[in-house]
Amino acid sequence: MKKRLPILRLSNIDMKEVLLKRPDPNNPQVKSYVEAIERGMRDYHAFPKDNGSSWIVKRLRESAERTFATKEQAIAAAKQSAKEDGSDAFIHDDKFNIESSYSFRT
Repeated sequence: MKKRLPILRLSNIDMKEVLLKRPDPNNPQVKSYVEAIERGMRDYHAFPKDNGSSWIVKRLRESAERTFATKEQAIAAAKQSAKEDGSDAFIHDDKFNIESSYSFRT
């Protein structure tokens, strides 16, 4: 016989108190997070396409991408682009985890 979990009753909670407040944009922690996200959108990412038969280099949220035959070519292109722009290059593995990164920030 399966053990039943207790039912959580929310009838005594005022939902106005549960709603999340908008983060304060002047909070240093919020500012730091927003800046990191914006920087990440300007960085270059190299990742496999079509099960590793080719490699792509692109910035996130941009449709423009460059395709390369080998991982080494993609890494070189990502590093060169990041160096020219003063940003970072991230190299992803076949599961899209970050395998390595190179920073060219000034």
